[in-house]
Amino acid sequence: MAKADRLIVVFDRGVSDAQQEQIIEQAGASEIRQLPLIGAVLVDVGSASERVSTLHDLGLRDGVRYAEPDYVLKALAMPSDPLFPQLWGMIKIEAPAAWDRYAGGAVTVAVTDTGIDPSHPDLDGNLWVNSREVPRNGRDDDGNGVVDDVNGVNFSAGLNSGNPYDGDGHGTHVSGTIAAESGNGIGVAGVNPQAKILAAKFLTDSGSGSTSDAIRAIDYARSMGAKVMNASWGGGGYSKALEEAIARSGMLFVAAAGNDGSDNDGGRPAYPASYELDNVVSVAASTQSDDLAYFSNYGSCSVDLAAPGTDIVSTIPGGGYASYNGTSMASPHVAGVAALLAARNPELSPLEIKARIMDSADKVTSMTGKSMTGGRLNARKALDSTASKPPVGCPAKPTPPVNTEVPTVTGSPKVGERLTATPGTWTGDPTEIEYQWGLCDSSDDDSDCTSIAGATGSTYTPESEDVGMYLGVRVAATNAVGTEYAYSDVIGAVAPYVEPVLSITGATLRNVKRTGKVTFTVRCNVDPCQAKLGVTIRSSKGAKVARASKSQAGGTKKVSVSVKLTAKQRKSLTKALRNRGKVNATITGYAVDGAGHQSGTVTKKIRIIG
Repeated sequence: MAKADRLIVVFDRGVSDAQQEQIIEQAGASEIRQLPLIGAVLVDVGSASERVSTLHDLGLRDGVRYAEPDYVLKALAMPSDPLFPQLWGMIKIEAPAAWDRYAGGAVTVAVTDTGIDPSHPDLDGNLWVNSREVPRNGRDDDGNGVVDDVNGVNFSAGLNSGNPYDGDGHGTHVSGTIAAESGNGIGVAGVNPQAKILAAKFLTDSGSGSTSDAIRAIDYARSMGAKVMNASWGGGGYSKALEEAIARSGMLFVAAAGNDGSDNDGGRPAYPASYELDNVVSVAASTQSDDLAYFSNYGSCSVDLAAPGTDIVSTIPGGGYASYNGTSMASPHVAGVAALLAARNPELSPLEIKARIMDSADKVTSMTGKSMTGGRLNARKALDSTASKPPVGCPAKPTPPVNTEVPTVTGSPKVGERLTATPGTWTGDPTEIEYQWGLCDSSDDDSDCTSIAGATGSTYTPESEDVGMYLGVRVAATNAVGTEYAYSDVIGAVAPYVEPVLSITGATLRNVKRTGKVTFTVRCNVDPCQAKLGVTIRSSKGAKVARASKSQAGGTKKVSVSVKLTAKQRKSLTKALRNRGKVNATITGYAVDGAGHQSGTVTKKIRIIG
């Protein structure tokens, strides 16, 4: 599901703001906001009916890497009515034993979710604080574009607020599992009870949000120095933009595997958990008996491990507590352990933290063949691990074709002359190659290109209405996994058709009898030019004495053509000259240009004197 009237447009590096504005305007869209982390712009296309055509239009334009829908994302919680008074998950992952080794530290964990209740007594001491912002003064003190973002932001539904209050409860519940205070005599304790929660709200109080707002939340958390991010949400389709934002964030991205009870390795991956990135940890939900929760997604190659995710008691807005089920509740257990590792060993990279979490998982029967590790989270063992690389065991998944050498166009861009496109070089063994020719206003990177109806083959012959336009071709390569696009350089401008014009020059020849040759220069206004010359010699009374012809091609516009008479013809010419003293010769010729276009016939008459 996607926002009906919005697209995320990702531009090539080097495309200026002015060029981006021009491309968006020419596509009939309007800018909503910048997404600077990935060089993208969120645009409004007007209506759902215009989204598909605008998406296609943008895909043809130079300077646009890709465009995609602004997918709707949803919280993955499965609220449960009965409260469960014990934190069984903490016991199962050996959190108390982990605290014996390290009690936790003040590392920043970003919770991208429905927000947080900053006044909750189990959370208020562990809120991240933006030291560069003066609370409640109504000003953007740190110049980051958000006013009063002291504990986080609210980007939900396109907002740009510094108030991340949670009107749903999901984000507050997640936050408590990660970093609820301990030793304060109330409520629960988080996995890292000294971590600082940065509330990056992008889900509304009804639990839904957009890809573009998720990217903004990720970018904000990155800019504020968060080391770990919890993502207890998912939905929509594959988003290259979101994948790119996660990859560039520099954080360990802990994601809920999903609550559909399905195999993420199969035809229904769950994003963002299914992005194959080094900094993503995908988490399934397990029960008190170490079974895979009935609702939890799984995948031997796409899910990394399980963590407690049923009957999880944690904080909710208003100072209360509740028990929830879901992979949303499993993910913050892993995020909390990641926060322990990041605080204890600040030099660890996201990949090294991921490696230690996966290396230390307890092997459980229910997860055999259901995750990469076949195990469930163990906080104590994670602190003891020295692993530096995650386990490898799954074959690389097939991918759509990838263009490694761009398509080319050969031929001269002239009316009536055929152009030929080659598809370039692709990996992924594409089974189908499709072409789409387009006309562009210029050869610049910000050119406005429009598809030519019906021009879908590997060749195209420009027509008169194309004169002055530039040409390019888009190649679509398809294999069993998907389709990818590549674009040729723009060529042109298209020149009008110029008909070859022939002229024959030469004076009366006196030596034909001796040499047996009639030689003339052919001038043509095209290059290369091929001239065909014919000579007919008649007596003064009109009787045919001799006839000869010859074709001559030249690389310039000036071609010398000689027609040599046969012995018989020379004898006949000699006889005619002896009787009459002179004969008449008619020279005829035409020219053919490089595209095969033929000129009209030119005639020249001369007199041969004996």
